[in-house]
Amino acid sequence: MARKFKDLSEREILALAIGLEEEDGRVYADFADGLRDTYPATAKLFEDMREEESNHRAAHRRRRQQRSCEPRGNGR
Repeated sequence: MARKFKDLSEREILALAIGLEEEDGRVYADFADGLRDTYPATAKLFEDMREEESNHRAAHRRRRQQRSCEPRGNGR
């Protein structure tokens, strides 16, 4: 059964965000691969977008790691 977004914990939201960034990165990489021979400039845009998603994913992972190191009971 699907849960409502508002009912997810912070850890679950971060896991969801990481998964979405991974999926987006794969899509952008596929587009870049398909366009590279015919439209190299457009392929480069998708490569740049894939890199941006990778950076987002890394930031979410750092945030998740930081949150897991915080003591419990701090209102989060």
